[in-house]
Amino acid sequence: MGDVRSLKRWLIVAGVWAVAASAIAIIALLKANDNEPKNTPNAVTGSQLSGVQRDLDERIDALEKKVKTLPSSDDLGKLDDRLKAVEKKADNTSSDLKATRSDVSDLKKRVDDLEKQQQSGSNTNTTTSP
Repeated sequence: MGDVRSLKRWLIVAGVWAVAASAIAIIALLKANDNEPKNTPNAVTGSQLSGVQRDLDERIDALEKKVKTLPSSDDLGKLDDRLKAVEKKADNTSSDLKATRSDVSDLKKRVDDLEKQQQSGSNTNTTTSP
């Protein structure tokens, strides 16, 4: 609680300083405008303004071109659908792979059993000779 109160106090102090600094800046700006002679040309000329206008127009045109090339929400929806279909196929493939592994394991066991049977059968045939 003490930290919150301290934070509130500092925020109030910072707010007062910000208001005071803004007031001083406004007063200085008004005095500077009053001291400026009325017959001096403005700092910004018409050609400078038109140059800025052209620059802004070029930037706006470039941004419009970029926006036109961005994918639409329909495109993103289609991509999302395709991604879901791929995920579903991957899940199915994973299930199929598990089943195949199980089948291969069963086949391997059966082959091993058959080999053991054949070896035990061939051993009994060779030992019973007269």
